[in-house]
Amino acid sequence: MFPMRHFDASEPSKGFRVLGGSGRSQAATMILDPGRPTGGPGNRHPDSDQWLYVISGRGRAVVEGETAPLEPGSLV
Repeated sequence: MFPMRHFDASEPSKGFRVLGGSGRSQAATMILDPGRPTGGPGNRHPDSDQWLYVISGRGRAVVEGETAPLEPGSLV
């Protein structure tokens, strides 16, 4: 069983900051400038799950060729 931990992600620093993780997962905060992607076609995680939760702003996510709109409260 994993110990419960609390991370304050309410004011993330600019860029990408890892909060914690395991061999299969990673929690991080990320701030993107308008028009900037998180990664290209090589940004794959075949042996792990990746979740994206939007706190503020708008954008879109492309997952396996499908585009999903992103807005505050979106979870992909």
